Amino acid sequence: MNSKKQYKLLINTMSQRWQPYQTYYTNKDIAQQAIQIQQIPAPTFEEELRANYIESMFTTYGLQHVEQDELHNVYGWLGQKDHEHVVLVSAHHDTVFPKETNLDTHQEGSRLYGPGIGDNSLGVAALLLLAQLLSKTLQLKKCAICFLANSREEGLGNLDGIRLAADTIGIQRIRAGVVIEGMALGRIYHGGIAVRRLEINAYAEGGHSWTSFGKSSAIHGLANIICKLTCIAVPETPRTTYNIGLISGGHSINSIATEASCKVDLRSADPKQIDILEEHIQKIIEQHT
Repeated sequence: MNSKKQYKLLINTMSQRWQPYQTYYTNKDIAQQAIQIQQIPAPTFEEELRANYIESMFTTYGLQHVEQDELHNVYGWLGQKDHEHVVLVSAHHDTVFPKETNLDTHQEGSRLYGPGIGDNSLGVAALLLLAQLLSKTLQLKKCAICFLANSREEGLGNLDGIRLAADTIGIQRIRAGVVIEGMALGRIYHGGIAVRRLEINAYAEGGHSWTSFGKSSAIHGLANIICKLTCIAVPETPRTTYNIGLISGGHSINSIATEASCKVDLRSADPKQIDILEEHIQKIIEQHT
């Protein structure tokens, strides 16, 4: 049996086993739980308030050994915490939105709108409700389940939360992992991707925009590099992407910038493509130095 048929059979089997539980929660239940989570600001590196809420809900929903670590990862267990076979079910609870973001939500038809609802308040809501459901219906002997709301997933968090959690649980004990992402609704991924983040810094002598006109500018130099970066061709298979997500620099509108920087996100289904892409970026930078 080829892999596609195996996955199809697995999905069908899981779907059949799940049917008796589908009446436990309605879409409204899940949406309301997602909104409760979304209303608590949790920008990366500032997740404590949301972590406290999740910790209280893990306890309320019947999980054991509920705790929070120094990075505001929240753990809750079904089964023996020291079991040698652990299934890790996780959803990250940080968000890309700053603490001062207006978190108002509204609904249009069957769609719910609001900052961070999909990424990843919906995922955390599913984690909480799944924990509640399984704590009522599951008796575990052959393994333990660790429910994890992990921090520092977004941006410069650099996956520090899940890294610490893996060390805390013991990577050798984790036999399987399920990651719940609200933005991946209706999709199942069975593999990971390689991610690498780069920071490009540009420097120049600078000066006044009038009296020093013509002197090199860090912003102009970085802009030239960025233009070249956006022309890099990447393979469709294995899927490979890049994104320049942050740019900063300069001191005022009427001064020639002495420094500027940008942050670049590289991703690929094949780690080798990350190396090739970074090498290409390095060559472009060298052409401008």
